[in-house]
Amino acid sequence: MKTVFKNQTFLYLLISFISILILWNTYAVISTGNVWVIIPIAINIVLLLFIFNRYEYTRLMIISWAVIFLIAAPALDLLATLLDIGNNLIDKETGVIGVYGVILNIVQLIIGILILDYTRRTVKVEFPESGSNNINHI
Repeated sequence: MKTVFKNQTFLYLLISFISILILWNTYAVISTGNVWVIIPIAINIVLLLFIFNRYEYTRLMIISWAVIFLIAAPALDLLATLLDIGNNLIDKETGVIGVYGVILNIVQLIIGILILDYTRRTVKVEFPESGSNNINHI
């Protein structure tokens, strides 16, 4: 069994997006010194290896990754921000509303939903045909 991407544009966009995430997280490790950022880098590298090798569990990995890291995490962060709207959303010194985090979470949510939708519609696991050419007939 192997994974087949029916839409090559989606495949290239997905690979590009994951690569950008790896580069962004690598920059975060270098600039902040936070070694815990290595965990998302490792997860994204494993996901890319699954995509490049077309393992049978690639579709499941992409769906799980999108749901956990691109939908659930930003949704919970957005919910926490909105629940804490009176305390930390407005900067005490400048009086400016800090919507950057809210917008970033909404964009991540939209990207996650799109990736989940396109993965479900265009990524398929194909089974080998019965009576394959591996059996030699005498």
